[in-house]
Amino acid sequence: MKVMVTGERGYIGSVLVPILKEKGYEVVGYDSGYFSENLLEQFDEDYLKITKDIRDITREDLKGVDAIIHLAGLSNDPLGEFSPELTEDINYHGTMRLAEMAKDVGVSRFVYASSQSMYGISDTCNELDEDDSEKNPVTAYAIAKWNAEQQLHSMSTDDFVVTSLRPSTVFGAS
Repeated sequence: MKVMVTGERGYIGSVLVPILKEKGYEVVGYDSGYFSENLLEQFDEDYLKITKDIRDITREDLKGVDAIIHLAGLSNDPLGEFSPELTEDINYHGTMRLAEMAKDVGVSRFVYASSQSMYGISDTCNELDEDDSEKNPVTAYAIAKWNAEQQLHSMSTDDFVVTSLRPSTVFGAS
């Protein structure tokens, strides 16, 4: 199975790619390379890497891809507030362009890294239930993630299965 990982040189992608390769998946990495100089380790050269902005993806880039794990985008609320328009362009429009193109070329699975930011700020310490908790995205980042998630799930079919993950703040050794 050929899996494209967008944001492959990012915090999650850089850990995920070696795991996928170890499990026998053929990996295609797709990353803008914007933060590559901050990486502690160089990447394994034993897989196809495409260095382009997610907004510039083409049908050719998706050739033969069976599944996409979409991690690319501006990565947090403060960065999103720096430029709300750019955040919407990358995190919403870039995501939707990728998904629409993927569906058109026959990609069968689309895993989307959404965000817990869509819940907004809580005034209680109660545990969240993702199905019952009210969504209250208050930042440009959260709004773009929530809008993309809603649109992606409206595209989901038996032939194009969409899964959204809503991680909280990701941390660990880099």
